[in-house]
Amino acid sequence: MPYVMVPVPEEHVVDVMQYVTRLVARASRLPWDQDAVEQTFQKADEGGRSLLSLVSRAVLADKDLAAVDAMHALELKMRDLAGILGPIDEAAKAENRPPLVEMRLGERSAPGGRTRSVRILVMDAATAEMVRAAERKDRELEPHPLDRDVG
Repeated sequence: MPYVMVPVPEEHVVDVMQYVTRLVARASRLPWDQDAVEQTFQKADEGGRSLLSLVSRAVLADKDLAAVDAMHALELKMRDLAGILGPIDEAAKAENRPPLVEMRLGERSAPGGRTRSVRILVMDAATAEMVRAAERKDRELEPHPLDRDVG
Protein backbone atom coordinates (compact mmCIF):
# COMPACT_ATOMS: atom_id res chain seq x y z
CA MET A 1 0.00 0.00 0.00
CA PRO A 2 1.56 3.31 -1.01
CA TYR A 3 1.93 6.04 1.53
CA VAL A 4 2.81 9.71 1.60
CA MET A 5 4.77 11.77 4.05
CA VAL A 6 3.42 15.17 4.90
CA PRO A 7 5.34 17.69 6.98
CA VAL A 8 3.38 18.67 10.08
CA PRO A 9 4.46 21.24 12.64
CA GLU A 10 5.59 19.50 15.81
CA GLU A 11 2.86 21.03 17.98
CA HIS A 12 0.17 19.54 15.68
CA VAL A 13 1.55 16.00 15.27
CA VAL A 14 -0.72 14.42 17.89
CA ASP A 15 -3.82 16.18 16.51
CA VAL A 16 -3.05 15.04 12.97
CA MET A 17 -2.42 11.46 14.11
CA GLN A 18 -5.74 11.41 15.97
CA TYR A 19 -7.52 12.78 12.91
CA VAL A 20 -5.97 10.13 10.65
CA THR A 21 -6.91 7.42 13.15
CA ARG A 22 -10.53 8.64 13.18
CA LEU A 23 -10.60 8.61 9.38
CA VAL A 24 -9.29 5.04 9.27
CA ALA A 25 -11.80 3.92 11.91
CA ARG A 26 -14.65 5.61 10.04
CA ALA A 27 -13.61 3.99 6.76
CA SER A 28 -13.57 0.53 8.36
CA ARG A 29 -17.20 0.76 9.49
CA LEU A 30 -19.66 -1.64 7.94
CA PRO A 31 -22.68 -0.16 6.20
CA TRP A 32 -26.10 -0.90 7.64
CA ASP A 33 -28.05 -3.75 6.06
CA GLN A 34 -31.68 -4.72 6.61
CA ASP A 35 -30.93 -7.59 9.01
CA ALA A 36 -28.67 -5.44 11.20
CA VAL A 37 -31.22 -2.63 11.34
CA GLU A 38 -34.00 -5.09 12.22
CA GLN A 39 -31.92 -6.64 15.01
CA THR A 40 -31.00 -3.24 16.42
CA PHE A 41 -34.62 -2.09 16.21
CA GLN A 42 -35.83 -5.27 17.96
CA LYS A 43 -33.28 -4.88 20.76
CA ALA A 44 -34.07 -1.20 21.34
CA ASP A 45 -36.43 -0.22 24.13
CA GLU A 46 -39.72 1.54 23.43
CA GLY A 47 -38.13 5.00 23.58
CA GLY A 48 -35.39 3.98 21.15
CA ARG A 49 -37.88 2.50 18.72
CA SER A 50 -40.05 5.59 18.91
CA LEU A 51 -37.10 7.89 18.26
CA LEU A 52 -35.87 5.79 15.33
CA SER A 53 -39.36 5.78 13.83
CA LEU A 54 -39.80 9.51 14.32
CA VAL A 55 -36.46 10.39 12.73
CA SER A 56 -36.93 7.98 9.83
CA ARG A 57 -40.37 9.45 9.06
CA ALA A 58 -38.97 12.98 9.06
CA VAL A 59 -36.08 11.98 6.80
CA LEU A 60 -38.35 10.23 4.31
CA ALA A 61 -40.70 13.24 4.32
CA ASP A 62 -37.64 15.40 3.56
CA LYS A 63 -38.16 17.50 6.68
CA ASP A 64 -35.69 18.60 9.33
CA LEU A 65 -36.46 17.24 12.78
CA ALA A 66 -35.12 19.48 15.51
CA ALA A 67 -34.23 17.77 18.78
CA VAL A 68 -36.72 20.07 20.54
CA ASP A 69 -39.51 18.90 18.22
CA ALA A 70 -38.56 15.26 18.84
CA MET A 71 -38.63 15.87 22.58
CA HIS A 72 -42.12 17.36 22.36
CA ALA A 73 -43.39 14.58 20.07
CA LEU A 74 -42.08 11.89 22.42
CA GLU A 75 -43.00 13.89 25.54
CA LEU A 76 -39.43 13.88 26.85
CA LYS A 77 -36.84 16.21 28.32
CA MET A 78 -33.45 16.83 26.69
CA ARG A 79 -31.64 14.57 29.16
CA ASP A 80 -34.13 11.81 28.33
CA LEU A 81 -33.37 12.23 24.63
CA ALA A 82 -29.65 11.85 25.33
CA GLY A 83 -30.43 8.73 27.37
CA ILE A 84 -32.27 7.22 24.42
CA LEU A 85 -29.59 8.11 21.87
CA GLY A 86 -26.81 6.59 24.02
CA PRO A 87 -27.85 2.91 23.74
CA ILE A 88 -28.59 3.31 20.03
CA ASP A 89 -25.09 4.70 19.48
CA GLU A 90 -23.56 1.95 21.62
CA ALA A 91 -25.33 -0.72 19.57
CA ALA A 92 -23.93 0.81 16.38
CA LYS A 93 -20.41 0.96 17.83
CA ALA A 94 -20.65 -2.65 19.02
CA GLU A 95 -21.41 -3.73 15.45
CA ASN A 96 -18.75 -1.40 13.97
CA ARG A 97 -21.35 0.56 12.05
CA PRO A 98 -22.04 4.28 11.66
CA PRO A 99 -24.58 5.83 14.04
CA LEU A 100 -28.21 5.31 13.07
CA VAL A 101 -29.15 8.78 14.30
CA GLU A 102 -26.85 11.77 14.47
CA MET A 103 -27.34 15.22 15.89
CA ARG A 104 -26.10 18.11 13.74
CA LEU A 105 -26.31 21.85 14.06
CA GLY A 106 -28.72 23.63 11.77
CA GLU A 107 -30.46 26.98 11.60
CA ARG A 108 -34.08 27.99 11.93
CA SER A 109 -35.76 31.30 11.44
CA ALA A 110 -37.58 32.64 14.47
CA PRO A 111 -40.93 34.43 14.04
CA GLY A 112 -39.15 37.80 14.30
CA GLY A 113 -36.88 36.96 11.38
CA ARG A 114 -33.80 36.13 13.42
CA THR A 115 -31.96 32.91 12.75
CA ARG A 116 -30.93 30.68 15.58
CA SER A 117 -28.96 27.48 15.70
CA VAL A 118 -30.81 24.29 16.59
CA ARG A 119 -29.84 20.65 16.94
CA ILE A 120 -31.28 18.55 14.13
CA LEU A 121 -31.63 14.77 14.23
CA VAL A 122 -30.51 13.21 10.96
CA MET A 123 -30.36 9.74 9.43
CA ASP A 124 -29.25 8.43 6.06
CA ALA A 125 -32.23 8.06 3.69
CA ALA A 126 -31.42 4.44 2.84
CA THR A 127 -31.15 3.65 6.54
CA ALA A 128 -34.46 5.42 7.14
CA GLU A 129 -36.09 3.06 4.62
CA MET A 130 -34.63 0.09 6.48
CA VAL A 131 -35.89 1.44 9.82
CA ARG A 132 -39.40 1.80 8.38
CA ALA A 133 -39.24 -1.78 7.07
CA ALA A 134 -38.05 -2.97 10.50
CA GLU A 135 -40.93 -1.09 12.09
CA ARG A 136 -43.44 -2.78 9.76
CA LYS A 137 -41.92 -6.20 10.49
CA ASP A 138 -42.06 -5.51 14.21
CA ARG A 139 -45.76 -4.64 13.92
CA GLU A 140 -46.40 -7.94 12.16
CA LEU A 141 -44.61 -9.87 14.92
CA GLU A 142 -46.07 -7.85 17.78
CA PRO A 143 -49.24 -6.01 16.80
CA HIS A 144 -50.45 -3.16 18.94
CA PRO A 145 -52.77 -4.47 21.68
CA LEU A 146 -55.68 -2.38 20.39
CA ASP A 147 -55.20 -3.68 16.84
CA ARG A 148 -55.49 -7.35 17.76
CA ASP A 149 -58.58 -9.30 16.84
CA VAL A 150 -60.68 -10.15 19.85
CA GLY A 151 -62.59 -13.31 19.40
